[in-house]
Amino acid sequence: MARAGLALAIITLIGAWSPDETNAIGDARNLIPEVRIPQDDINDGTATFNQIFDAGRHIFSNRFTSADHYGEAPDGPRRSLQTIAGRPNLPFLRFNGLDAQSCMECHLAIGFDAEGGPGGPAGALQFAKEPGIAGGGAGPASNAFGFDEFPLSTVGFIRNPPHTFGTGYIQRLAEEMTEDLLALRDGVIAQAVSDGQAASVSLDTKGINFGNLVALPTGQIDPGQSNVVGVGADLVVRPFHWKGLASTIRNFVTGAMNFHFSIQPKELLDRGLVPNDNPNGTLLGDVANEILEGEISAVTIFVAMNRPPVESSVGLNPVAVELGRQLFESVGCADCHTPSLRITDPRVTVIDPRILIPPMRERAARGVSAPGAPVRPTLLNAEKSREDLAPVMQYAKFGMSRKVVTGSAGLLQSNPPDRLPGFTISLNTATGPVDTIPRLGFDFNTGSIDVPLYSDLRRHKMGTGLSESFTQGTDSPGIEVPGDEFLTRPLWGVADTAPWMHDGRALTLTEAILMHAGTGSEANDTVAMFEALTKAQQGAVREFLRSMRLPIKPRPPINGSRDWTGYTD
Repeated sequence: MARAGLALAIITLIGAWSPDETNAIGDARNLIPEVRIPQDDINDGTATFNQIFDAGRHIFSNRFTSADHYGEAPDGPRRSLQTIAGRPNLPFLRFNGLDAQSCMECHLAIGFDAEGGPGGPAGALQFAKEPGIAGGGAGPASNAFGFDEFPLSTVGFIRNPPHTFGTGYIQRLAEEMTEDLLALRDGVIAQAVSDGQAASVSLDTKGINFGNLVALPTGQIDPGQSNVVGVGADLVVRPFHWKGLASTIRNFVTGAMNFHFSIQPKELLDRGLVPNDNPNGTLLGDVANEILEGEISAVTIFVAMNRPPVESSVGLNPVAVELGRQLFESVGCADCHTPSLRITDPRVTVIDPRILIPPMRERAARGVSAPGAPVRPTLLNAEKSREDLAPVMQYAKFGMSRKVVTGSAGLLQSNPPDRLPGFTISLNTATGPVDTIPRLGFDFNTGSIDVPLYSDLRRHKMGTGLSESFTQGTDSPGIEVPGDEFLTRPLWGVADTAPWMHDGRALTLTEAILMHAGTGSEANDTVAMFEALTKAQQGAVREFLRSMRLPIKPRPPINGSRDWTGYTD
């Protein structure tokens, strides 16, 4: 009777207890109701910047679980490339995804504390990882692998996850460069038609040259006489991924959600860009709408508005840093790693993807054309429809130019009337979550920003030493990147992002520099000049590179408020 009474009591207690699946330790899910912000609330301003940013930080930093629809069904499209023989229930494998449970699991190393850290000597550079600060680089254990023929071969890519600080500045730079290139193309076509004879134009934007175009009186670009370099034939500057594959942060985020977690963005499924990972409904409780437009926007806005890297000589030899800066430029490193690029209009937009007409239905996961699907030709001539346009090109195509205003442009946060639906914010905004501060300096009259990126956002041929045996697709069909071309990696934050190079093969900064050389590499002369420097001079170059760091600690707000206007370091 005692045992029966105890069993009855237990049953009664269990029946009265309602477990909270969203907060239970161990079973906690990432996409809790509090972070699932509808895209419409983002568009109309119902959701504040702080709310969106904090939701994005939560999704970026926490682990996805099966309750979030992590993974794919046994009959999913990548399962044959994902599972080790004899282990059918293994939830993920490093090759071909799934390979992590959270974004911060790989983008985690935030650098060194120049103040020595708690209990450390002042000026001693000690590694620092502080809770709540996300978006750093990754060590080799976090490399991503894409081997499409695994386990038959290991032909494919290996990528070391980069840091994500300051990415909003990078997207805006690339958008403005794309807008300039498209305007140059359209202008030379109009000139040739008007003059009745061929016309040429040099593709220059922000001091960077992307080759030239020759237009014919027929209104067409002559590919045989043109020479486009460092950018796709659609003239879209793609600043993300090691080879320049994604034109926007959002495109990067959606691809990462699908590849690393198989948390499938609704916007990719709706547009036919990825196959359903649960085609026959065999994964209990799985649904097609695993992560919605609003959640992707939140992650994108979090990444875009994270504060930028810094240049600091604290803990270093300032004389050597300055000498290294001069040598960096004199040997030719700055020819590609351009010290600064200027943003004219500081407003960055994370668009609502629902405005896009369903394009690229033949595209499968990770930007690779589906078997047997037609590959659209690369385009130098003006497009006749919007189907193949990367989101950045929508502005130029439909006359939705973003007007540059004067006065308080640097602080403008309101959504201008000539924009596509989504979320627009000034990169110069001086209020917001502590993770966004400090911002780069700007011209108050125009809002323009000089971004110390140390990149030209151009692709360059890097020769046989780094060349890969395959091309990679971009976020527009028919536009691919050759195996020997790589985007000039921005150097801001380089001091804290070891190992270096696209696959983490360089364990020291010296190795990273020397690995730029190889048969056919555009950097051969520069590497030779670096090797000709004395050991002390080479050390000064490295000291300069060590001054470009990831941000560690958020700066204290003024008078305890969230208003950072007027703050100086």
